[in-house]
Amino acid sequence: MRSDSNRRDDQVRDPQPDPWEPGRSDGASSDLRTGEESVDLVAALGDLDVVHEELEVAEDEIRAQQEQIDLLLSQRMDERQWRERLSVALPVAVVVTDRFGTIVRSNAAAGLFLRVAPSRLLGKPLVSFVALADRRRFRGLTVDLGDQEHGHIACQLLPRVGGPVRAALTAVVEPAVTASALSEIRWIIASADAADGQPRDVGLTAALALGELARTPLDESDLRQVVRRMVVLAEQAVAVADGVSLTIGSPDEPEYVSTDSAFAQEVDGLQYAAGEGPCLEAYAVGRTQTTGRLSVDDRWPSAAARAAECDVESVLSVPIGGPGQSSGVLNLYAHHADAFGDVDVQIAEIFAAAASAVLQDGRERTAMRELSEQLNQALSSRAVIDQAKGIMMLTHRCSADQAFKMLARLSQQRNVKLHELARTIVDSVAAAEARRS
Repeated sequence: MRSDSNRRDDQVRDPQPDPWEPGRSDGASSDLRTGEESVDLVAALGDLDVVHEELEVAEDEIRAQQEQIDLLLSQRMDERQWRERLSVALPVAVVVTDRFGTIVRSNAAAGLFLRVAPSRLLGKPLVSFVALADRRRFRGLTVDLGDQEHGHIACQLLPRVGGPVRAALTAVVEPAVTASALSEIRWIIASADAADGQPRDVGLTAALALGELARTPLDESDLRQVVRRMVVLAEQAVAVADGVSLTIGSPDEPEYVSTDSAFAQEVDGLQYAAGEGPCLEAYAVGRTQTTGRLSVDDRWPSAAARAAECDVESVLSVPIGGPGQSSGVLNLYAHHADAFGDVDVQIAEIFAAAASAVLQDGRERTAMRELSEQLNQALSSRAVIDQAKGIMMLTHRCSADQAFKMLARLSQQRNVKLHELARTIVDSVAAAEARRS
């Protein structure tokens, strides 16, 4: 007794010789020319209409997904949205107010600085956190911002918990998104421990980094241009550095390394050769590493012994990412000892956080663009498979399900992908029709 599976095979087995075997140049043309069994033809065409409807529904779903992805890509390319993502990543307090001083957005660091949950900052006037003695100057700065793009003020802030804090506030005017909208002000808040309240301005540096990086175009297929731009910005921000390098990936096997000088390349190289040093340590443990006298630092004796070869003393290495998830290292080098202070560390960490956001954003854009391309290919493949199924249905007077099974069986027998086989069938029929015409 024959099994059910054998009976099913008989139902879908091609009753005629395979029209797509090698040597058959006319494709399905012989059956298409006969004009016999018109009733079967009408039934096959009816089945084909059903297949078309099913495919149209599937294609509509794919198009909806693709439109959503394209929308996300468009949003990610928007300068304002890009700047907001950088703000969230920065380890310094950032709040955005409208032109009247009301807070409309803030990052987590701002909530920590002001001792208020970020969500509860929304709708509050920023001036309410400014000490009474400094409020007139603060309001004067907001008025002056109508004539200039950024400004700075050192004042006392009043967190909701604890005593007053001396702070440096840098304000940057954000252009309006539309002609009818009002511009906004981005406030970057940093501690100001110096006597005059104005150390080398971390807030202004963060503001400039945000602006410059937000205006740097991202190439989804290659982030090297952005990485090189980061190195230039870091060199400008930390003027005491004699060399800057940015490594993407593990320092042992980097995906990409950008440097601003031969000096930075040499110091990178000595650490790789020694198998140790601040750069490798920062990547391994996910924490900032600094030394003011590399030549005598007993944490890395092998690197210390080679330091004289490159005339390097001060090293500041900041991981990109965090503990257990480092994706690179930002390195700053100086010839003289004890070159980097606390402010330099802050600035370097700001750049490392921004670099992490840039790389993550670029990778997400790449992933979305690849998915969009795959959906495009899926739509194209569905269309050609649909055509091939129609040809098989008309040729063999079979149902849509049987036609698909025939295509699948041929695909396995010939070890070719289904959409490639379908393309071959469609092209061969088109070529035969062209010869006849």
